[in-house]
Amino acid sequence: MIEDNDWYSLGNTCEHITEPFDLDDLEKNVARALEYGRILEEQQGLRRGLIFGGIISVFAWLALGVMLANILK
Repeated sequence: MIEDNDWYSLGNTCEHITEPFDLDDLEKNVARALEYGRILEEQQGLRRGLIFGGIISVFAWLALGVMLANILK
């Protein structure tokens, strides 16, 4: 089972199986590793969305600025 030691971090959820092993501990470790993978995928999707939204936002503000400059001439 994973102890709360200094070496442990969320990125280290996949660990080796030692014998004798407890099925409950194995189940918890597998569930934790799967959850960690799901969280990583979600974070990557959110980052991509933020980058795409930032790029679109820059062009939208640029277009609005050009239109406002033409109106105020």
